[in-house]
Amino acid sequence: MKRMTYKLISSLLVLAVLILSVSVIFPVSALGAEAVLYVINQTTGMYTERSTTSPTSVKITDIYKYTVIAVSDISDGWGKVYLQGTAGYINLANASPYNDDPSDSSQIDSIRIEHLPYKTVYTDGETFSAEGIAVSATLKNGQVVALKGFDIIVPSLNLTRFDLNDKEQTVRVKYGPGLALDAGFTITVKRLPIDTLIVDSWPELEYKEGERISLTGLKVQAKYTDGTAPKDITNELINTATGEPITALDGKILAPGTYNYEYVYKYNDKKINLQFKVNPRKLIRIRVASMPTYNVLKDENNLDLTGFILAADYDNGTTDSITPGRNAFYYNENNKLVEGENHITVTYGGFTISFDITLEKLAVKEIEIKQLPDRVIFQLGEEFKYTGLVLTLHYNDGTRRDITDGFTVSTPDMNTLGAQDVTVSIYGLEKTYEIMVTDKLYKLGDVNNDTKVDAADARLVLRHVAKLSTLSEIQQKAADVDNDGKVSASDARIILRVAAKLQTL
Repeated sequence: MKRMTYKLISSLLVLAVLILSVSVIFPVSALGAEAVLYVINQTTGMYTERSTTSPTSVKITDIYKYTVIAVSDISDGWGKVYLQGTAGYINLANASPYNDDPSDSSQIDSIRIEHLPYKTVYTDGETFSAEGIAVSATLKNGQVVALKGFDIIVPSLNLTRFDLNDKEQTVRVKYGPGLALDAGFTITVKRLPIDTLIVDSWPELEYKEGERISLTGLKVQAKYTDGTAPKDITNELINTATGEPITALDGKILAPGTYNYEYVYKYNDKKINLQFKVNPRKLIRIRVASMPTYNVLKDENNLDLTGFILAADYDNGTTDSITPGRNAFYYNENNKLVEGENHITVTYGGFTISFDITLEKLAVKEIEIKQLPDRVIFQLGEEFKYTGLVLTLHYNDGTRRDITDGFTVSTPDMNTLGAQDVTVSIYGLEKTYEIMVTDKLYKLGDVNNDTKVDAADARLVLRHVAKLSTLSEIQQKAADVDNDGKVSASDARIILRVAAKLQTL
């Protein structure tokens, strides 16, 4: 609902707002500084000249009692007015200056619409005009006066697609605090004079699965009963079921099937029907997109199809990637897989293709040192060890296995200082790693590695022998000064003698 207010203070402001709101009086550009408000006391006419007797003076329209109107260019008892976009003249003998609405609205008993606006019949979508309306107020003392400061509450003049007939709407005129004083009148909103919808051209109506609907080529025109030229309303069509515009259908992908869509323009009885058919896609060929990753014979009855992809091409330009197990059947024409060349046939969707694959036995193709031995730095002359060494075997089928034995390890020259290569061999494959032989890894007798041989070193040896603490492997080598392969009290005694300079190492 739209509210149009007439409540203003000055006469010029009143005129301006009326123009902006409902165009009741006349265009702003026609106002002069001398324009004043008059109230019509007796229904009179608006003429083309300042005369009712001149043979060239023609009455343009009637102006009704209680109408408040702006008058300018006053002379000889006549004044210039503007109504319905036309300038004319009225005899002011039937009018008097307007003195504004009653100062105390509580003195008004009721309001009355003395004359309806000139226009009370509208076409769907038109703008309401209050021009020509005359409203009076009956005071509690019985006096009737003209009223201008009222509100007009206008309903929507836009019909919906569910309005299958012309529609009557009520316009309310209200006045006073809280708009307590009320009067109303009826207007008619007529439907657009649409006769029928004509489809000048159709879009593509049949599609393959996966294709997008295209409305290109669709042209729909509305034909009118009043002679109005046909109008292209293609993009204004509305789906009767969903209320979506027809443009929402453009670009959609529909599942296979037949679809009937009903579209209307303005009203639900003005419609067209579009029927689309989406045909299921058809398989036209199959092909090998990717061969198996591994060509290893592990089971004579089952081919390892890891990495194998079958491409299924369809008539709509789409392709599916088919992996083993999706209704595809694979078999060796000899029914058994053999080492060497095998001929494999693939069947899918009624199509068959073949490919050859050469299979080999499961074998280790590469070895890798996963973990180095616990020690890779040795003292000059020390025994070489590779405890902790872990190898990873890589097979030709993509699998792998870790081992800690079963391989051969070369023995480096432990009496030569510097880096030494150690070779690990298995299945005819080799890997090397490097060790370092040094004479500075430890010093005999210097168990605590402080560069001196003294009683502190002997004390560590005795605590180890008494199992009060444990020496590391390197400390044990430094403590074994008698070179008997173990740490004992004898080693502590020799260390004390060296510290007392009674013996050298």
